[in-house]
Amino acid sequence: MTISARQRGYAWGLCSFCSFVAGCAGEQSALEPRGEAAESISALFWQMTVGASVIWIAVVAITLIATFREPTPQSARQGRWLIIGGGVIFPTLVLALLLAYGLAMLPPLLSAAPPGSQHVRITGEQYFWRVHYLSVGPNKREIELANELHLPVGQHMQLELRARDVIHSFWVPALAGKVDMIPGRTTQLRLFPTRTGVLRGVCAEYCGTSHAWMAMRVIVHEPAEYAAWLAREAEPARAPAGPAAVRGGELFVQNGCGACHSVRAPAHAA
Repeated sequence: MTISARQRGYAWGLCSFCSFVAGCAGEQSALEPRGEAAESISALFWQMTVGASVIWIAVVAITLIATFREPTPQSARQGRWLIIGGGVIFPTLVLALLLAYGLAMLPPLLSAAPPGSQHVRITGEQYFWRVHYLSVGPNKREIELANELHLPVGQHMQLELRARDVIHSFWVPALAGKVDMIPGRTTQLRLFPTRTGVLRGVCAEYCGTSHAWMAMRVIVHEPAEYAAWLAREAEPARAPAGPAAVRGGELFVQNGCGACHSVRAPAHAA
């Protein structure tokens, strides 16, 4: 059975379309927003897509008319209006409207979280994310995680973003846009999740040979579930219970895991 060039073209077109559609959803899709900032960015994307499509359709229509219409003499005045109107005025108006629409989105996206919001410090390192929850609980404790960020739905969170070694770029596509993390500087990002679920964050700036490992798991909880998780994390670590846990604690010490990792003091030693 032979496949014609037209059939191969249809197959490639179908595969390309399916690949495009598959990238429009999922835990790392900016086109399936689950946060306030991501919803604004998604709306801007679709507005720009519509604007670009209008200009493209107009250019194609003029090209088709010029190609297939019977040649007729045109006055200089008509030619000037076509160039000025279609080539200058129309695209300038469309682009100016898109620019104004995009600039109007910036102030809310760049504003800080309201007073009393939970503060989280995220430090980009080669090659993982160090996450610190600041001033947790009545004792104002600090919780440290790695490659994992927990958020409450419907509440503001203020992120302080830092980099220890090289430039990183913090990006959770379903929640907000990219923010560069530059050594020696602290940048801010406000998050407001609107839906619960598990998302994926990445480093969007090439930072070295293991850059692809810099993925982050983002879990958005219901407020009560988040408060329970936060309280549980703020407690001292419990003493190992059971033979396997005790053996794991011994291996942790024997193999020098404490050089890079730490465990909060067990409850009986606190």
